Amino acid sequence: MQEKAKHNYIHYINAMRLNRWPRSFSIIVGSLAALYTVGIAGQNFIAIGINFVLAFCVTFLICIVNYIINEIVDAPTDYFHPVKHSRPVVSGNVSIKILLLIALLFSGIAFTLSLLFFKHFVSISLFALLMMGFLYNIRPIRLKDIHYLDAVSESANNPIRFLIGWYALDPGQHPTLLYLICWWAIGAFLMFGKRLSEKKIFKEDEAKYYRKSLGIYTESALAKSMVVSSAVFFAAFLIMLINKLNTYNVLLLPISIVYIIWILYEAWKGKYLIDEPEVILKQPAFIFLMLLILAFIILSFFPAP
Repeated sequence: MQEKAKHNYIHYINAMRLNRWPRSFSIIVGSLAALYTVGIAGQNFIAIGINFVLAFCVTFLICIVNYIINEIVDAPTDYFHPVKHSRPVVSGNVSIKILLLIALLFSGIAFTLSLLFFKHFVSISLFALLMMGFLYNIRPIRLKDIHYLDAVSESANNPIRFLIGWYALDPGQHPTLLYLICWWAIGAFLMFGKRLSEKKIFKEDEAKYYRKSLGIYTESALAKSMVVSSAVFFAAFLIMLINKLNTYNVLLLPISIVYIIWILYEAWKGKYLIDEPEVILKQPAFIFLMLLILAFIILSFFPAP
């Protein structure tokens, strides 16, 4: 009996997809941008650290709610996926009622903490993140089933997370539109890459049963969408470079180009993005590239030689 209870407990943990924490941690981009804008002189880094950790926690709670909703409503189509068919709801190993109660509890905790410790912009951003999850997953709208809008709407979570990280530090001003465009475009690039990987693992007549949009997409169209998304990213990034020219910022450009080319290559092979983008985190080359980007971002806070 105890072994069975433990087994069920693991299924509920899996349904919450805790391994996706890096997506919520991406709010750090917004926090770093806020610090870069106002400067680091005279900042209370202990308070900043506490605010960031709390912002990460409430963001992750809302993301878990969206994952639970996705787990439930996608069960009929996940059955046709070569990896996702083993998810807890598809396998019948969890109670949907209990999952919904967990989602309700986590939503309550997230918004309570947000309202208590942050200004209202954080709560508004959290609500936007939750609503995007509903629009993306739940009928009658279900943006996930509409080609192009599926990737565009899902990647909108990137600028929303950016805003949470930004407003958690309360810099006293709003971020520029270029920041949001840049972060949205890189998210769209990754989402189109994921769709391309998914397209490659299904036979032409099977893809539509897993996701309606895959039945409409072509591999060529998805590859072109990745190129367009990356072009939007680089356009916004270059404008920001011109406005705040810095040696370290300039060095980020070739690194970003390498990153874009690599992801495009992996997506075309249909290998690392077949299930979730988090699998890329296991690649040593990707870890090195991300650490290099982070190092240059941190260096950009200081006077360049």
